Amino acid sequence: MDTVDIFHNGVKIGERSAAEPPAPPPIRRITKLSFRNRFTDVEKLALYTAAESSVQLRVYLDDLAAAEFVDLDYPATVAGVQALEQAGIIGAGRAAQILE
Repeated sequence: MDTVDIFHNGVKIGERSAAEPPAPPPIRRITKLSFRNRFTDVEKLALYTAAESSVQLRVYLDDLAAAEFVDLDYPATVAGVQALEQAGIIGAGRAAQILE
């Protein structure tokens, strides 16, 4: 790592890192209720209606119910919400809004 000299009255008194290390990315975990609240009532109705005839969707909902929290960056979370948009259960552009 590059360093920068620190001078006081023309005398080197130390050095410091030239660049601060990047901050770790924030952990984006929310409660299950907070995640549910990102969906509109109409979207929730569409989701549960679709789940009546889709075992895959029921498994997704059961996995969410069993989770301690929802990680908005977890690949299965992202894929699941994007699949809801692709299936027309939520509107175009809503997956990105829900996951932000």
